[in-house]
Amino acid sequence: MKMLTALLITCFLLAACSTIGEPQKQQEKKAAVQADPSIAAAIKYSAYMELDLFIASKLNETESFYFRNFGAGEELDVIGKSVAYTGIFLKINNYALKGIEELAKSEPRIEKVDALAAELAPNLNELIGLYGEADTYYLMKNYADDDYSKGKTLHQQILTLHKETAPLLAEFSDALGEQLVPWLKTTMESLDSNHDVEAAAIQTLLSALALDSLLAKQGQGAGIDQLDAAQVKTLYDQLDEHIKALLHLTKDAELLEKEKLDEWLVGDNKLMLAVIEGKAAATDINQSLLQKKKASGTGNKDKDDIAKATAEIRKYRISVKKMFTAYMEYFNKADKRQ
Repeated sequence: MKMLTALLITCFLLAACSTIGEPQKQQEKKAAVQADPSIAAAIKYSAYMELDLFIASKLNETESFYFRNFGAGEELDVIGKSVAYTGIFLKINNYALKGIEELAKSEPRIEKVDALAAELAPNLNELIGLYGEADTYYLMKNYADDDYSKGKTLHQQILTLHKETAPLLAEFSDALGEQLVPWLKTTMESLDSNHDVEAAAIQTLLSALALDSLLAKQGQGAGIDQLDAAQVKTLYDQLDEHIKALLHLTKDAELLEKEKLDEWLVGDNKLMLAVIEGKAAATDINQSLLQKKKASGTGNKDKDDIAKATAEIRKYRISVKKMFTAYMEYFNKADKRQ
């Protein structure tokens, strides 16, 4: 079931699915959903979180690279400079995210998230296409042939579309996080006593999402200055407590075998790697707040410190998305609940 779930998640997101979505695969999907309708919700949430992770990591990195090197203003800020572009833009033209609109129409319906996904899909696909065009343009050094004519046009198109799309992407991410909480709680309540590790993993995710929600509301875009240190510390302590409980349970090899989690100790455990990354990032945020409190009377506010704190918030928020996608790899509705 795990491989099927991974395939379905990929199919929702990648246009390349048109080459692997044979009737047999579709039948397997329908059979799995009919056997347990909750699988449909799990698949849909997983697909949305994969999209959210893609937006927060790869797309964000691409946009940061572009605006840092080509300017964030109305004018293309590369003319006359030494251009040494080596192909760092997003290169996903062959498998653009063309399944978003279909995903938004699928069942079960997810309040607000589906509407936002359908709204952002055209812009997101167009934006990705523009980055692909820019990638080819600068790799081939076509700017030397047309005196940056197409570069200027692409810059205006990218800038306009970025400004239109960025608020939608942020709203989509926040709405998805809000809807994940009740779904995870319902999932945890459905577990019996033979799923202690999964229950602990969900509790860790809920704690991580609570801190993530606070950071989104208070710190996103404003850096660490707007964060309520007391609230952050409370949620940080809860997260730390639940991570320790999860780690304690996963040291019990017999328990892992009983709960059909033998692979937990084999190779790189993506869930635990994401949990460790998230804990480290949360600790950095908490420590930055403590340092800010100590320095509050000095009047010092270094731009580098603000940038560092903003990066810490972004790193934590990405780690939470990784936690959820890894959780869905390890725990699914078919083979772990029987």
